[in-house]
This record gives sequence, C-alpha cells and structure tokens, in this order.
Amino acid sequence: MANLEWASGYRHPLPVSHEEERALLAAFGRPRLVLEGVMASGLPHLSGLDLAWRLVWRQHLLVDWDVPLLPTSPAWAAGTRR
Repeated sequence: MANLEWASGYRHPLPVSHEEERALLAAFGRPRLVLEGVMASGLPHLSGLDLAWRLVWRQHLLVDWDVPLLPTSPAWAAGTRR
C-alpha cells in the first residue's frame, strides 16, 4: 500500500516530449533497475527519474508492487517479457 500511495504523487501529468518518453521506454525494453534505465535513456538524471515514476503510475513501465519502489527497483516496459 505504501508503494501505491507514494506513486500516486506522480499521477498528475506534466508536459513531456514524446521523444523523451520513447527514449525512456526503449531503455526498458528489457528488465533493468529504474536508475539504470534512466541512465541508458540519455535523459538527465532527475527529470528522467521523475518521468520514469510517472510512467510507472500510468502503467507504461511495470514494477513489482510487492517490493519497495526505489531507484534500484527493477522495471520493464509494458508489453515486454519480464
């Protein structure tokens, strides 16, 4: 429940370019740690993490909700195999 409450803080959309979103989703074409995926996307660290959590809320990035949501949590793009 704590994960859901924390992630709900990212439910409000912010203007993001489609290129940034595509870059981040492409980085999660395979399961990897959230921070690792942000770094692989080429996006700036903080804005990339913010976008990653927003994509988790929108279920474009998937996570295991049974473990704490941290930058070291695994995530993967929706539609990819875990």
